[in-house]
Amino acid sequence: MAKKTIQLITGVLICLAPLCVIANGQNQPSVSLEVKVDAEGVNPLPDQSTIELSADADSDCGRAIHHEKPLHDGKATFKDVPVCRVVFTILVTGFPAQKIPVDLAEFKEFAILIEIKISGPAQISADK
Repeated sequence: MAKKTIQLITGVLICLAPLCVIANGQNQPSVSLEVKVDAEGVNPLPDQSTIELSADADSDCGRAIHHEKPLHDGKATFKDVPVCRVVFTILVTGFPAQKIPVDLAEFKEFAILIEIKISGPAQISADK
């Protein structure tokens, strides 16, 4: 009688609205991430507004990442993003392009709120 071996893959799913962290024994944890963008003096944002999420291959993400999304009602959702340091690039008509570095490990329980200004740096916080 031959023995059968079954490989068991274990994983953990932690859901903390508005993001879920998925981890398994082989891969880095990843998140489904909601980002909200507000622009000083502009509501709603122009239709062509976009947000890019990127990381270099040599970052702590373990791989190169580049996602671009339109901002619908000032919001975008990125799925399956490694929990690591990334850069958001915000493109809103009438504002200079803004690059905002973010450590996703700091935003495990809340959506990210990015407030851009006509002059000066963007502000980032947890949208509770």
